[in-house]
Amino acid sequence: MAIKVPIMSLNDGYVIPALGIGTSNSVTKSYEEVKHALQLGYRHINITESEELVGIRHAIEESGIPRHEIFITAKVYILEEMGTVISNALLSLGGTYVDLYLMDWEPYDHPLVLFAAWRVMERIKKSGQAKSIGVANMGIHDLKSIIERAEYFLPAINQVKFQSYYPQNHPLEWTKMQGIVTASYGSLDSLGRIENRGRSPFVEPESTLPKRVGNTNGA
Repeated sequence: MAIKVPIMSLNDGYVIPALGIGTSNSVTKSYEEVKHALQLGYRHINITESEELVGIRHAIEESGIPRHEIFITAKVYILEEMGTVISNALLSLGGTYVDLYLMDWEPYDHPLVLFAAWRVMERIKKSGQAKSIGVANMGIHDLKSIIERAEYFLPAINQVKFQSYYPQNHPLEWTKMQGIVTASYGSLDSLGRIENRGRSPFVEPESTLPKRVGNTNGA
């Protein structure tokens, strides 16, 4: 039985499924992941800049699900390649638009670079290549700068990594007040990648965990 995923409204009038799936950097793996995810009811796919797009395209085409019912998020990591990345993604996916295009931001980049980059993002949205635009890993200071200087559009989303082994004091309430949705990536990511993060209930022996927390195995 397919799950029914709730949707959330964005500040530009579009909506986004509240739950999505990331993909592997492999044609075969990404094909299988997206195929099964769509069968389960997922309608939000987060893609990267790699060859896995071919597998994703095949999975979507074979699913028989209309493109407008599937939400695709793409992300650019190298600001100088904004136009190239989205053009290549559209070519590989065989489409004319992505639903959300995110600009990954490093806080050490110069403010003028930030403003110029956001102008490019606005042009991409105006061109129709992306329905919504947003940012990733951006703090309050830089978000404020964009809000103050944006010519046409504000970021619809700020995507940040958020999980129990990677806590952040991210300004959820502040971004909410600005009408920006905070999206989390890696929330269930790689429970095995917890070296140097302290103890983990997933790897700690069953016999020692209750003793450490002051309980018993049968409690």
